[in-house]
Amino acid sequence: MNLKQVIAGLFCVASLSVGGLASAITIVPLETSEPGFIVDLDLSVDLQDIWAQDIDILLEHNGVSVHVYDASIDDSAAFDVLFDDEALSNAPKSGDVVGSFIPDNPLSAFDGLALAGTWNLILWDDIFPGDGTDLLAWSISGVGSNDIFFDFTIDGRGAVDVDTPSDVPEPSTIALLGLGLLGVTMARRREV
Repeated sequence: MNLKQVIAGLFCVASLSVGGLASAITIVPLETSEPGFIVDLDLSVDLQDIWAQDIDILLEHNGVSVHVYDASIDDSAAFDVLFDDEALSNAPKSGDVVGSFIPDNPLSAFDGLALAGTWNLILWDDIFPGDGTDLLAWSISGVGSNDIFFDFTIDGRGAVDVDTPSDVPEPSTIALLGLGLLGVTMARRREV
């Protein structure tokens, strides 16, 4: 399935001319109403049929745009990447690009923004527009906060997975429980 067929009717394609070369921009939106604010954000992108010097990846939300990756990828290279500010190395600029890598520009630009709203994955085919790069999947994930921290994943189809930790007792509750157990233990010792 071609990128333009991935989400029928939910993308915008614009033609540009950069230095005499035609370029195509494909925008794939993701809508979420999930409450909370971003503490840490990661972006996962899985592409196939990429051609040489063919792709730039940008992420946009609430007026903030981050140029995540600018590639010179070899013909038909594998591309399945988790962009993570805390990764250990930069993404390769040629050959297979598979694994967890630091984005070209930090995704921390989204920290503090509301999670809800429209997220746009922008693929810029800057050499041979329309040559068949396929978007297999994409998602955002990370840590959010809404009075408590939670992990989230939202895929390109809008499916949401939120892992909210169970309530942790406050230190005073734990101290009272400890004192109660100590009292029970002392009372038992006196009976013996």
